[in-house]
Parts: sequence; structure tokens; C-alpha cells
Amino acid sequence: MKDIIKNYSLNLGYQVIILLIPFISIPYLSRTLGPNNLGVEAYTTSVTAVFIAVVNAGTLIYSTRQVASLKNKKELLIKEVYNIILFRVLLAFGSLLVYFLMILQSEYFNVFLIQSVFLIASTFFDCTWYFIGKENFKLIVFRNLLIKFVGILLILQFVNDQSDLINYIWINAVTVLIPNISLILLLIKDIGMPKKSLFSIKELKKLIFSIYPFFIMGIITQVYMNVDKIIIEKHDLIYELGVYSQFIKSYSVFLAPITAVGTILMPRITNLVVDKKENGTKLINFSSNFIFVLCIPIFTGLIAISNEFVKLFYGEGFSEFLLLFQIGALLIFTGSLSNIVVQQVIYPNSLEKLYNKALVYASLIRIIIILISINIIGIYGALIAYVISELILMGICIYSTRSHVNIINLILNFNNLRILSAGATMFVFIKIINENMLVLKVLGGSIVYIVMLVLLKEQITIKIKKHITSISINKKDNLKDKKQT
Repeated sequence: MKDIIKNYSLNLGYQVIILLIPFISIPYLSRTLGPNNLGVEAYTTSVTAVFIAVVNAGTLIYSTRQVASLKNKKELLIKEVYNIILFRVLLAFGSLLVYFLMILQSEYFNVFLIQSVFLIASTFFDCTWYFIGKENFKLIVFRNLLIKFVGILLILQFVNDQSDLINYIWINAVTVLIPNISLILLLIKDIGMPKKSLFSIKELKKLIFSIYPFFIMGIITQVYMNVDKIIIEKHDLIYELGVYSQFIKSYSVFLAPITAVGTILMPRITNLVVDKKENGTKLINFSSNFIFVLCIPIFTGLIAISNEFVKLFYGEGFSEFLLLFQIGALLIFTGSLSNIVVQQVIYPNSLEKLYNKALVYASLIRIIIILISINIIGIYGALIAYVISELILMGICIYSTRSHVNIINLILNFNNLRILSAGATMFVFIKIINENMLVLKVLGGSIVYIVMLVLLKEQITIKIKKHITSISINKKDNLKDKKQT
């Protein structure tokens, strides 16, 4: 548990910093590049992401899980790691070839050409899965922080008006490429140079058979995540796509502290499942409680301050899409559920086939809703389709995994009612305060929420309170002992 707390504290510190960086980059880019350029960037990135998925999403989860389960068996680990790298390289070559053939006739050829650097960086050289599987989060955190800081400095320096879209895409590509190359060198230093004896056709076939469910899941996931942007672009809603993509990025930023929980716990729960220990269920109970404590104030707080936030954060040009932002805030809730169900139940228990089926159903529903509604309500149809498909996806997964963990009991319980009550009180408090006092709303709302959690005796809050009290008592006792001696 101490390792988990240490890793989460490290990741939380990192998430707080990367939470602050988009508060500079998103408003800055919204004003300098404008929705049209951001729409082009969102569309080209979405298409590129599908090709990256052929390599990454098909292997990242599997690779992380394998490293976590074999980290105490060095010879097997080295063999597995280098065969995974070989498989990824072969997929990357195939993906890159198809990518270049596809972009030849595109009106955004120059943009796609630069995006190919991002594709190469995220496929050939990405080995973050190895360090996450070994729970070496310190390295990943500092590496990611460096990327973020360098990226924002380059953006502020070289992206100054609407003609600098190409500069922005170059910055995104290079700030991933260089750190990933350095990670490959660290991996080789850690496990040694590859040897011919590690590779064989038999091992590669075995690996392909094992990765296959992840490979399918990776492609379906990326289609699911990016099909909306592609459909929006095909309906010539580039301006709206720019607004939509900025909102989606913002929700991901606010989900960062919650995402950190799944990143930390997935390797640990996998290890517990492999060793057939019962602590996995206890960890899921604890993390789900913690996630809801974070999720509720983020969701209710965003809704409460949405009017002021959209104007301040994105600029006046985004104000007409206030309702779009408010509807999208529901993705904070669905993203939190996904962290519990997918990261902590499905992946550690090797239930990828189940998740694949759920993704297919959710993807089909999402596409159908978008195609029906986009001509009627425009960009709102895409976001409503996103929210509905997420709820359906989570519903299917929760029902299908009930024999492993009863997620319904983790959601519908008296303690979560306490959290909801605290969130509702915070919402009312924020709405009462004058509209121009955004800082007071955020700080005051946070204090009200914490006080209500204490008064309502919410489980994790009480544990934290007891822990702080015990530390305080120990310090006093130590001071008394020192005085007496």
C-alpha cells in the first residue's frame, strides 16, 4: 500500500502540473490558431491516431500486463520484451506504408506528412509500457513533465498567429519523438542488447496469438474514439470541430487525477490476480471510493462555473457553445466509471474479448446516432452520441463483469450518497456567489465540499482525518520525549 500511495502521490503531483499547463496552452491556442485551424489539427490527428492504434493500442495494454506479471522472472521478461518490440516494429512498417498511400490525395497532405513524424515516434520508439509494467513511474513522470514544459515553451515561442498551424504540429511530433528515443536507450541499458537466440518464428506466432484480442480492441477503440471527428469533417463542420476537439481535450485534462489511479493500480492488480491474492478486490473498493470523491466535485464544479469558465478559458468565440460544454461534462462521469471497470477489472482479469464486443456495439450505436442527428442538430449530435455510447459501453461492461466485481454495489451505496450530497451542497454554494468572482467560487466551493465530506463522515475522508490526527499525536509524543531526555 505504501508503494501505491507513493506512486499515486508522484503521479498526482505530475497530473496537477499537466493540469496547469493546458490552462496556458488551450486558451492560447484557441485565440492564436482559432477553431478552423484547430479543426484541421483535430481531424488529421484523429486519422493518424487510427494508424498508431494498429501498433500501440494493440500492444500497449498487453505489454504492460506481461511486464507486470514477469518482472520477477528476468530471462522470460527479456525474451518477451524483445519479441514485443520486434512485433511492434513489423506492425509499424505496415502501418506507415498504408498511411502514406492514404494521404497522397488528401487536401491536408502537408499536415499529414508532419503527422507521420508523430506516428513514427509513437510506434517505433514508444516503450513506456515497459517502465509502467515495472512500476517505474518516477521515470515516466519526469520524462512526461519535460515533454510538457518544452512543448509549451516552443508553442509560446513559435505559434503566434493562424499561419503557424504547421509549427504547432511539428512541436507536437518532435516533443514525443526525442524523449521516446531516449527511453529505448534506457530499456536497452536495463535489460541488455537483443540477442539472436531470443527470437524465433514460434515465439512470434505465440505472441501474435496472445496479442490478437488487444490488436482488435486497439483498432476498435481508436475507431470509436475518432470516428466522430472524421464524420464531422466530412460534413464540412471544421469550425465546430475545432470547438468540439478543444472541449474534449479539456475533459481529458480534468480527468487526469482520476486517470492516474488506473495507471498506478492496473499493474499492481494484475500482479495480484496472477498470484491469486484477495487484495485485488480491496484495492478496487478503495480506488472506486477515491475516484468518486474526485469525480463528483470536478463534474458539479464544472457545470456550476461553466458560463464564466468557457468565456475565460476559450475566449468569446466559444461562448455560443456553452450548452455543448455542459453536455460534454458528463464525460467526466463516464470516464471515471471507465477507469474502474476497464483499467481495474477488465485488463487485469484478461477480459479483452468481452470488452471488444462491448466496444463494437457502442461504436455502431455511436455512428448511427451521429449520422442521424448531425444533419439535424449539428455538432451537438456528435457529443450526444459520444455520451450515450459511453453510457452503453459502461453498462455492458458492468453487467458482463459482475461475476468478478459487483460494480453496481461500488456505485450505488450510502457512502456515495454522502459524496453526492457534498457535491450538491458545493454546487448550490457556487451558484449563490456573484458571477464575476470565479476564484472565490473555486476555492470556496472546494472548502465547502471538504467540510461536507467531514460532516457527513465519508469513508476515505474519515480515514485521512484519522491518519492526520495520528501523525499529529505522534509528533507531540516525540516532542515530549525529547524534552524529557
